[in-house]
Amino acid sequence: MFKKIAAQSAAKSVVMGTIITTLCASSTLAHGSFFRSGFLAGAQLGASFGSGKFNTTLNINPALPNNTFPASGSVRKSAMLFGILCGYRHIFNQDYTIGFNLEANFFANNQLNKQFGYGNNPTAMINNNLKKSFNVIPSVVLGKIFCGRWHASLSLGLAIARFRQQFSTDANLDSLSGSASKTKIGFIPALGVEYATTPNVSLFGNISYEIYSKVSNTFKLNIPAINPVSYKTSISPKYLAFKVGAVYRF
Repeated sequence: MFKKIAAQSAAKSVVMGTIITTLCASSTLAHGSFFRSGFLAGAQLGASFGSGKFNTTLNINPALPNNTFPASGSVRKSAMLFGILCGYRHIFNQDYTIGFNLEANFFANNQLNKQFGYGNNPTAMINNNLKKSFNVIPSVVLGKIFCGRWHASLSLGLAIARFRQQFSTDANLDSLSGSASKTKIGFIPALGVEYATTPNVSLFGNISYEIYSKVSNTFKLNIPAINPVSYKTSISPKYLAFKVGAVYRF
């Protein structure tokens, strides 16, 4: 019985493989490869899903007892993105490819936000915010053309992002606030697939994952009655992004 099932599965695999091979062969014979070495430029849009964990510490005058108040919590946020890209792709024998891309992405409402209460006053809230307004990604793209019109790729890049880290408090803590900006470089692998609609135009989709090191700042608070006071906040952000777009191949 097991031999019969195995034989049936093998037969189905052979049939499916034959159909796919036939379709790919007919597509290639009818149109040839739609891809060639050259430059490309395009635009993309999609969604970015940010996540991370805020770790914070409120330090009050060291002369006072119980002067350190830690708090931490995870946060998630989704946002829309729009980007532009350009690059160069070279095609080798056997339809293997290597390319170099440069893209810039801009985000809407892309803020990781978390609020904490400290000490014995549950209404004394401190709001933590990390905003990534844009990133620039240079990357190396390795790929393979199949069926004449399709191109699958793996890219490895550096994500250069500008972050703005902020905190703010309510009236119970004298309405204090502060902000600082930092540029961070992260690692971003991505998987993509591209379909050539014409010899010059392609549609594509990809999924990427941005990983950054810790974004951290210590803010000095000006509270005359209990100086010195400081507030430290840090987070290691990560972003999963889905993008679709179109490119023109020169």
